[in-house]
Amino acid sequence: MRIHPSTLNRLAAVLFVLAGLVLFWRFTGIREIVLEFIVFLEVLARRSGPGGMIAFVTLATFASSIGPFTVVPLVPAAVGVWGVPLTAALMMLGGLCGATLTYCIGRFAGDGILKLFVRPKRLERWKDEVPEGAAFTLALAIKFALPAEVGYAFGLVRFGLFKYLLVTFLSYIPIIAAIIWGSRAFVDGRLGPLAISIVSIGLLSATAGFYLAHKQGNRSFWHAMRSWLRRR
Repeated sequence: MRIHPSTLNRLAAVLFVLAGLVLFWRFTGIREIVLEFIVFLEVLARRSGPGGMIAFVTLATFASSIGPFTVVPLVPAAVGVWGVPLTAALMMLGGLCGATLTYCIGRFAGDGILKLFVRPKRLERWKDEVPEGAAFTLALAIKFALPAEVGYAFGLVRFGLFKYLLVTFLSYIPIIAAIIWGSRAFVDGRLGPLAISIVSIGLLSATAGFYLAHKQGNRSFWHAMRSWLRRR
């Protein structure tokens, strides 16, 4: 299969991030500052008790609904306080809540309300990428290749809610695993595993993009990759 230029751009971006990571790791003292911030967050989470978990899930929900937000910077502290299994469960819960929210807004709110959350041109591109009655594997590839907010489009085309939640659940498993593994590698000072976690997410998204190219054709793939390159 021919590699689309957008995919090459994405892979080049991954290499750029890795190069920046090496420079950040070797030649600055910023990592120590970040570690101090992580310790501060851990203290805050311990004092907050269950309220800290609720806040984390809420932020994870919005991260799945609004592009600029992400809980990735909070994951090292969350793992330090709650452990890997509970942190992963909270991330998954927030992701599924966010997926349900975007889906329901897309299905029931209408285009007028959707314009408050997603730019009209971007929404139209996503609608082109999510055909009615999409096969399960195609829906899974779309979730890997496009931003989490693509749930609005799944709602618009009336893709089955429970089927969409299953797709979301399966797509989040490797992403959450890579984020948690990478966060622990950062805290422990292991550059290799941290780099591998970043590359694995990039390759997973690229593979999904290749699959979309095969199923939908180059034009559709171009639209998918343009949205994909705008991921937070």
